Amino acid sequence: IKAYGEGDISKAYSILSENNIFPEMCALICPVEVQCKGACVENIFSRRPVAISEIQQAIAKEARVQGLVKISVPKDPSGKKVAIVGAGPAGMACAAKLLQFGHHIEIFEKASTLGGIPGTVIPFERIDSQIVLNEINSLFNDAKEKRRLAIQTDFPFNSKNNIESIRQNFDAVFLGFGLSVSMQLPGVASRPKGVIDALSYLRSVKSNGDTETGKIVAVLGGGNTAIDAAVTAREQGAQDVYIVYRRSFNEMPAWQKDRDDAMEKSIHFLILSQPLDYVERNGALVGLKIIQTQLGEPDESGRRRPEIIPGSEYVLNVDQVIEAIGQRMDDDTKKALGIIELNKSGWIKVDDCYRTSLTGVFAGGDVINGGATAVQAVVDGMKTAEEIHKVFNSK
Repeated sequence: IKAYGEGDISKAYSILSENNIFPEMCALICPVEVQCKGACVENIFSRRPVAISEIQQAIAKEARVQGLVKISVPKDPSGKKVAIVGAGPAGMACAAKLLQFGHHIEIFEKASTLGGIPGTVIPFERIDSQIVLNEINSLFNDAKEKRRLAIQTDFPFNSKNNIESIRQNFDAVFLGFGLSVSMQLPGVASRPKGVIDALSYLRSVKSNGDTETGKIVAVLGGGNTAIDAAVTAREQGAQDVYIVYRRSFNEMPAWQKDRDDAMEKSIHFLILSQPLDYVERNGALVGLKIIQTQLGEPDESGRRRPEIIPGSEYVLNVDQVIEAIGQRMDDDTKKALGIIELNKSGWIKVDDCYRTSLTGVFAGGDVINGGATAVQAVVDGMKTAEEIHKVFNSK
């Protein structure tokens, strides 16, 4: 802040980039009210925290305009090659750190563009896709010019292009892809027309600028993706949008600011309400069957367990449901992982050094924790790069 106040953008940006490879992107999409502003002492004394994220955005943008945003790679390469699967925050952060160590990097991304969830799913109101691409291009330009970085987009990670086929050509592999498939409502045999998963819906709106949205919409879930989907549906012209969540409002995992913003935009919250099934007519959705719940004892997550109230079922008339219950790994990706061990949640199991059960293969980001913040994915990527570098330098 002192450097920024003195107008020394170069020094201010160097301080930011030492701790975060993507300061511009993280300043826009991370929960600053909880993480940085929430921890500011001014927030305790006056409830007016220092405008940390706004200052970070200004520094990062100005540094990019001035050409200061770049990764400097050593003159002499290390001779080691690392494959990065996934070009989201975790994968790109790992690549950036490894390039700084002097290693050759090749990135494999199944989408046609870089940036992962921030670039393709999170709504424009929170972050413009072009900002993500601008920061990535600025950071990696020097590495590409020196032929230390190769990027393959539209690369399907599946049973054919699997971990073994990639691993044999590299000294190490980092798995930093996200969880690309939304979970479906449990116990439902089929989804009628009018039911869509949140990731597909948000991706369609962000890429097309417009997508089919119902007049009365129910969003299932209580996380940030559910909030994003609900607000987006409202902005796409939905007359009424309901967030259906089985626990209480205070136990919703979505960030407080996002919940407050949703209420200001007239989103309805049906709390202590558990969706059971879809009601359809001629193959099209006409309603959502819901049962009321009450909170019991805490479960393994530490939150009080929702318990259904017998005889409290009712049908909410809707013409669209957006499922935002959670995210999982798609079937093709599971096949591509081969013998790599997963934990009971279906995520890749790693040790304290981000190593998977397969020698030379590391993982970080959403694929090991089920989905957290962008800055957590960046931290995972940077720490994994340090661990890989240690392996290269060990006897």
